[in-house]
Amino acid sequence: MGNSQWFVQLLERLGHEVRIGDAAQIRASYVRRQKTEKQRHIPIKATALFIIEVRLAEQADK
Repeated sequence: MGNSQWFVQLLERLGHEVRIGDAAQIRASYVRRQKTEKQRHIPIKATALFIIEVRLAEQADK
């Protein structure tokens, strides 16, 4: 644990459970999904819809 020991002890005193593991093994255990074309465009569509809603609201206020 080395230099992180004081931090681990602090977290445990605050009531947290601390688990230490090999970061490379933990990362390797996750399945990586590739983004599909549809997933990539969702944030862009949501932003565009938000802008349209704001502009419509501004026009309605006039």
